[in-house]
Amino acid sequence: MTQAAPTGHDATAADGAGTVLALRDVCVAYGRVQAVRSVSLDVPAGRALCVVGPNGAGKTSLVRAVAGLERVSGGEVRWRGEPLGRQSVTKRIAAGIVYVPEGTQVFGGMTVEENLAVPLIATRRPIASDTFAKVYAAFPILERRATQDAGTLSGGENRMLAVARALVLEPGLLIVDEPSLGLSPQATATLAAALRALAEGGQTVLVSEQNLACATAVGGDACLMVRGEIRWRGPNADLAGVEPVRAAVLGQGLS
Repeated sequence: MTQAAPTGHDATAADGAGTVLALRDVCVAYGRVQAVRSVSLDVPAGRALCVVGPNGAGKTSLVRAVAGLERVSGGEVRWRGEPLGRQSVTKRIAAGIVYVPEGTQVFGGMTVEENLAVPLIATRRPIASDTFAKVYAAFPILERRATQDAGTLSGGENRMLAVARALVLEPGLLIVDEPSLGLSPQATATLAAALRALAEGGQTVLVSEQNLACATAVGGDACLMVRGEIRWRGPNADLAGVEPVRAAVLGQGLS
């Protein structure tokens, strides 16, 4: 397995050489079914890491375990040097770990800006005149749709809104599960470019994805997950040319 050396911006709040999130022999099981098998990964501060693999590889189980939505049956997840143990989702959000699930998870009867306010109200954070400025800079289309009901947005715009809603919490780690799911190639490319820009601006991003074009466009680093195990890690730009990746993902007819 090719291992990319971790780099990052926030070494003072990191575990090791710029690593903010460290997984050590992490396992996730559903009864007797082992979805994640002894996975060890370092996520560098201020970069993107895409976990790619075919459907059923364990990608979603892995990122949900980091978010606290799945119980870790073995190993350890460390955030900024501290073990998370069985810390709740709420506490992980407060610590800076924010998860965007796959699919469309917005309130269709509320406006875009009302949707953006929901996580702030839920966590009792103030809403100022410039609260959404960073989000609108990342997703300009949402600013133009601010007073429009989310239910009237396109699929790609709804997915952007779901990511933007996580961003208003100013996460230390933004986790996005299957960002391209159900989106057109154009919408996928737009969302991937936005995630790339966020990472290039210093946002730490962890992505679960089976679309190699999307993962490559996000940039940063990548790892291949197959049957619950990490089989390869290296630069995201190399994904499509790596034979194990092509065999595992492209071999299933995925692009």
